[in-house]
Amino acid sequence: MDPKTPERQPADKPPEQAGAQPPVPSVDAQLEREVTALLYGSSAAERARGEEAVDEARRLESLESDVSEIKRRLASTPSENDVRQGGVNWFKTHLNWTYVLGHLAGFALGLALSLVLVVADPSVSEDAAAAVSVVVWGVVLYPTSAWVLWQKYRSLCWLWLVWWGSPLWLGNRKTG
Repeated sequence: MDPKTPERQPADKPPEQAGAQPPVPSVDAQLEREVTALLYGSSAAERARGEEAVDEARRLESLESDVSEIKRRLASTPSENDVRQGGVNWFKTHLNWTYVLGHLAGFALGLALSLVLVVADPSVSEDAAAAVSVVVWGVVLYPTSAWVLWQKYRSLCWLWLVWWGSPLWLGNRKTG
């Protein structure tokens, strides 16, 4: 009889009565233990170290796949990012219209605020209401214009001419 092959119990006796041997492990588990023992030694401590090494290798593989997924996400093109974000894409593709809408929004907000100011206090002069309107208009227009110039890869020095529509004169230097 081969010493590596476990003895089979007679079929007429239940396993409890026949000497209560532990169940025979599956062939795959036996093979894995034998390979681990051959690779990492035969003592229990060496086998434990080998199993720890296998677990560490599996963790490293998992981390490598996570890192590759993060790299893939970071390498995505800006257009894919814009599609995921939704509305920002329209403003980036229509920079001149964004500038015009910034002008209109600033003017409308300034006019509305100056009207509220005049209605709330009739003693406010027309010059003060006009000054409030222009200040609010500028507060809205300058950040919008700076964003448009930044998106066109242009110098922010062009903000000095923003009241005369400088972002509309400039072409887009963005290549990609």
